[in-house]
Amino acid sequence: HANVVPWHMLREERGTTLEFVNVDDTGHLRLDEYDRWFDGKTKVVTLPHVSNVLGTVNPVREIADRAHAAGAVVVVDAAQSAPHIPIDVVALGADAVAFSGHKTLGPTGIGVLWARKELLQEIPPWMGGGSMIEEVHAGRISYREPPAKFEAGTPNIAGAIGLSVALDFLEGIGWEDLVRHERSMQARLFQNADERLGKKIRIFGSRDVREREAVFSFALEGIH
Repeated sequence: HANVVPWHMLREERGTTLEFVNVDDTGHLRLDEYDRWFDGKTKVVTLPHVSNVLGTVNPVREIADRAHAAGAVVVVDAAQSAPHIPIDVVALGADAVAFSGHKTLGPTGIGVLWARKELLQEIPPWMGGGSMIEEVHAGRISYREPPAKFEAGTPNIAGAIGLSVALDFLEGIGWEDLVRHERSMQARLFQNADERLGKKIRIFGSRDVREREAVFSFALEGIH
Protein backbone atom coordinates (compact mmCIF):
# COMPACT_ATOMS: atom_id res chain seq x y z
CA HIS A 1 0.00 0.00 0.00
CA ALA A 2 2.80 2.44 0.85
CA ASN A 3 3.97 2.54 -2.75
CA VAL A 4 0.55 2.21 -4.39
CA VAL A 5 -1.96 4.32 -2.46
CA PRO A 6 -0.07 7.66 -2.75
CA TRP A 7 0.03 7.29 -6.53
CA HIS A 8 -3.69 6.55 -6.65
CA MET A 9 -4.26 9.69 -4.58
CA LEU A 10 -2.17 11.64 -7.09
CA ARG A 11 -4.23 10.12 -9.89
CA GLU A 12 -7.44 11.32 -8.24
CA GLU A 13 -5.99 14.78 -7.66
CA ARG A 14 -4.20 15.38 -10.96
CA GLY A 15 -5.80 12.91 -13.37
CA THR A 16 -2.58 11.00 -13.96
CA THR A 17 -2.54 7.48 -15.38
CA LEU A 18 -1.10 4.50 -13.50
CA GLU A 19 0.39 1.48 -15.25
CA PHE A 20 1.66 -1.68 -13.60
CA VAL A 21 4.39 -4.16 -14.53
CA ASN A 22 3.80 -7.87 -13.92
CA VAL A 23 6.12 -10.45 -12.42
CA ASP A 24 7.03 -13.85 -13.82
CA ASP A 25 6.62 -17.23 -12.11
CA THR A 26 9.82 -16.71 -10.11
CA GLY A 27 8.73 -13.34 -8.76
CA HIS A 28 10.97 -11.24 -11.00
CA LEU A 29 9.67 -8.11 -12.70
CA ARG A 30 8.93 -8.53 -16.39
CA LEU A 31 11.54 -6.06 -17.59
CA ASP A 32 10.31 -6.32 -21.17
CA GLU A 33 7.03 -4.73 -20.08
CA TYR A 34 8.82 -1.54 -19.10
CA ASP A 35 9.77 -0.83 -22.71
CA ARG A 36 6.25 0.06 -23.77
CA TRP A 37 6.03 2.75 -21.07
CA PHE A 38 9.44 4.30 -21.73
CA ASP A 39 8.03 6.44 -24.52
CA GLY A 40 8.82 9.91 -23.22
CA LYS A 41 5.37 10.33 -21.66
CA THR A 42 6.11 8.49 -18.41
CA LYS A 43 7.06 10.96 -15.67
CA VAL A 44 7.72 8.71 -12.67
CA VAL A 45 8.78 5.08 -12.29
CA THR A 46 8.40 3.70 -8.78
CA LEU A 47 9.19 0.26 -7.40
CA PRO A 48 10.21 -1.50 -4.19
CA HIS A 49 13.88 -2.30 -3.76
CA VAL A 50 12.72 -5.56 -2.19
CA SER A 51 9.18 -6.84 -2.75
CA ASN A 52 7.17 -6.91 0.47
CA VAL A 53 5.13 -9.79 -0.97
CA LEU A 54 7.69 -12.12 -2.58
CA GLY A 55 11.00 -10.91 -1.13
CA THR A 56 12.52 -10.45 -4.59
CA VAL A 57 15.43 -8.01 -4.84
CA ASN A 58 14.57 -5.90 -7.86
CA PRO A 59 17.21 -4.68 -10.36
CA VAL A 60 16.76 -1.02 -9.49
CA ARG A 61 19.88 0.22 -11.26
CA GLU A 62 18.97 -1.38 -14.57
CA ILE A 63 15.43 -0.02 -14.43
CA ALA A 64 16.64 3.41 -13.30
CA ASP A 65 19.09 3.70 -16.19
CA ARG A 66 16.36 2.87 -18.70
CA ALA A 67 13.88 5.21 -17.03
CA HIS A 68 16.34 8.10 -16.99
CA ALA A 69 17.08 7.58 -20.66
CA ALA A 70 13.35 8.10 -21.26
CA GLY A 71 13.24 11.22 -19.07
CA ALA A 72 11.48 9.69 -16.05
CA VAL A 73 12.18 10.16 -12.34
CA VAL A 74 12.76 6.99 -10.28
CA VAL A 75 11.37 6.63 -6.75
CA VAL A 76 12.29 3.57 -4.66
CA ASP A 77 10.54 2.12 -1.62
CA ALA A 78 13.37 0.67 0.48
CA ALA A 79 11.31 -0.27 3.53
CA GLN A 80 12.02 -3.99 3.05
CA SER A 81 15.68 -3.62 2.13
CA ALA A 82 17.00 -0.97 4.53
CA PRO A 83 16.98 -3.30 7.59
CA HIS A 84 18.47 -6.27 5.74
CA ILE A 85 21.09 -5.24 3.18
CA PRO A 86 23.49 -2.31 2.79
CA ILE A 87 22.18 0.41 0.49
CA ASP A 88 24.35 2.73 -1.59
CA VAL A 89 21.87 5.28 -2.93
CA VAL A 90 24.31 6.52 -5.56
CA ALA A 91 24.99 3.00 -6.87
CA LEU A 92 21.25 2.28 -6.77
CA GLY A 93 20.72 5.01 -9.34
CA ALA A 94 17.34 6.24 -8.05
CA ASP A 95 16.29 9.86 -7.72
CA ALA A 96 14.56 9.29 -4.37
CA VAL A 97 14.74 6.50 -1.79
CA ALA A 98 12.48 6.19 1.26
CA PHE A 99 12.10 3.76 4.15
CA SER A 100 10.21 3.56 7.43
CA GLY A 101 11.64 3.69 10.92
CA HIS A 102 9.77 0.81 12.52
CA LYS A 103 11.02 -1.74 9.99
CA THR A 104 14.60 -0.84 10.86
CA LEU A 105 13.92 -1.66 14.53
CA GLY A 106 13.29 2.03 15.24
CA PRO A 107 10.26 3.95 16.55
CA THR A 108 6.95 4.28 14.74
CA GLY A 109 5.83 7.52 13.16
CA ILE A 110 9.13 8.38 11.51
CA GLY A 111 10.97 7.49 8.33
CA VAL A 112 13.77 8.54 6.03
CA LEU A 113 13.67 10.20 2.62
CA TRP A 114 16.81 10.65 0.55
CA ALA A 115 16.57 12.44 -2.77
CA ARG A 116 18.77 14.28 -5.21
CA LYS A 117 19.32 17.87 -4.12
CA GLU A 118 17.93 19.22 -7.40
CA LEU A 119 14.74 17.22 -6.90
CA LEU A 120 14.31 18.40 -3.32
CA GLN A 121 14.71 22.00 -4.44
CA GLU A 122 12.03 21.52 -7.08
CA ILE A 123 9.45 19.80 -4.86
CA PRO A 124 7.15 22.17 -2.94
CA PRO A 125 6.84 21.74 0.84
CA TRP A 126 4.04 19.42 1.90
CA MET A 127 3.23 21.34 5.12
CA GLY A 128 3.60 24.89 6.34
CA GLY A 129 4.73 26.16 9.73
CA GLY A 130 7.65 27.38 11.73
CA SER A 131 11.26 26.39 11.02
CA MET A 132 10.71 25.94 7.26
CA ILE A 133 10.29 29.62 6.33
CA GLU A 134 13.11 31.86 5.16
CA GLU A 135 11.13 35.11 4.93
CA VAL A 136 7.50 36.15 5.35
CA HIS A 137 6.09 39.32 3.79
CA ALA A 138 2.59 40.64 3.22
CA GLY A 139 2.61 39.55 -0.40
CA ARG A 140 5.03 36.64 -0.52
CA ILE A 141 6.97 34.02 1.41
CA SER A 142 10.17 32.14 0.74
CA TYR A 143 11.26 28.76 2.03
CA ARG A 144 14.50 27.56 3.54
CA GLU A 145 16.76 25.25 1.61
CA PRO A 146 16.10 21.48 1.80
CA PRO A 147 15.76 19.57 3.99
CA ALA A 148 14.56 22.35 6.31
CA LYS A 149 11.66 23.37 4.04
CA PHE A 150 10.09 19.93 4.55
CA GLU A 151 10.31 20.02 8.36
CA ALA A 152 7.62 22.41 9.53
CA GLY A 153 6.94 22.95 13.20
CA THR A 154 8.42 20.90 16.03
CA PRO A 155 9.90 17.72 14.58
CA ASN A 156 9.67 14.23 16.04
CA ILE A 157 12.87 14.68 18.03
CA ALA A 158 12.47 11.55 20.16
CA GLY A 159 11.69 9.50 17.06
CA ALA A 160 14.76 10.81 15.24
CA ILE A 161 17.01 9.93 18.16
CA GLY A 162 15.46 6.47 18.43
CA LEU A 163 15.85 5.83 14.70
CA SER A 164 19.48 6.93 14.81
CA VAL A 165 20.16 4.47 17.64
CA ALA A 166 18.39 1.67 15.76
CA LEU A 167 20.50 2.27 12.64
CA ASP A 168 23.66 2.34 14.77
CA PHE A 169 22.59 -1.02 16.22
CA LEU A 170 22.24 -2.57 12.76
CA GLU A 171 25.56 -1.10 11.68
CA GLY A 172 27.14 -2.52 14.84
CA ILE A 173 26.05 -6.05 13.99
CA GLY A 174 27.61 -5.71 10.55
CA TRP A 175 25.83 -6.01 7.21
CA GLU A 176 27.85 -9.01 6.07
CA ASP A 177 26.84 -10.94 9.19
CA LEU A 178 23.20 -9.89 8.80
CA VAL A 179 23.07 -10.99 5.17
CA ARG A 180 24.82 -14.28 5.91
CA HIS A 181 22.50 -15.10 8.82
CA GLU A 182 19.30 -14.25 6.94
CA ARG A 183 20.32 -16.29 3.91
CA SER A 184 21.02 -19.22 6.20
CA MET A 185 17.56 -18.86 7.77
CA GLN A 186 15.91 -18.69 4.35
CA ALA A 187 17.67 -21.85 3.21
CA ARG A 188 16.57 -23.56 6.42
CA LEU A 189 12.96 -22.51 5.84
CA PHE A 190 12.95 -23.92 2.31
CA GLN A 191 14.52 -27.17 3.50
CA ASN A 192 12.07 -27.65 6.38
CA ALA A 193 9.08 -26.78 4.20
CA ASP A 194 10.13 -29.40 1.65
CA GLU A 195 10.89 -32.08 4.24
CA ARG A 196 7.80 -31.60 6.41
CA LEU A 197 5.14 -30.44 3.97
CA GLY A 198 6.40 -31.43 0.54
CA LYS A 199 3.88 -30.63 -2.19
CA LYS A 200 1.31 -29.48 0.36
CA ILE A 201 2.96 -26.08 0.48
CA ARG A 202 3.82 -23.71 -2.34
CA ILE A 203 6.21 -20.87 -1.60
CA PHE A 204 5.94 -18.15 -4.21
CA GLY A 205 8.89 -16.44 -5.84
CA SER A 206 12.51 -17.38 -6.27
CA ARG A 207 14.28 -19.93 -4.08
CA ASP A 208 17.70 -18.47 -4.80
CA VAL A 209 18.63 -16.74 -1.53
CA ARG A 210 21.14 -14.56 -3.39
CA GLU A 211 18.35 -12.74 -5.20
CA ARG A 212 15.74 -12.45 -2.46
CA GLU A 213 15.29 -11.35 1.14
CA ALA A 214 13.44 -12.89 4.06
CA VAL A 215 9.86 -12.09 3.03
CA PHE A 216 7.67 -15.07 2.11
CA SER A 217 4.23 -15.68 0.64
CA PHE A 218 2.90 -19.21 0.50
CA ALA A 219 -0.20 -21.30 -0.12
CA LEU A 220 -0.97 -24.35 2.02
CA GLU A 221 -3.08 -27.18 0.68
CA GLY A 222 -6.53 -27.27 2.22
CA ILE A 223 -6.30 -23.73 3.60
CA HIS A 224 -5.51 -21.28 0.80
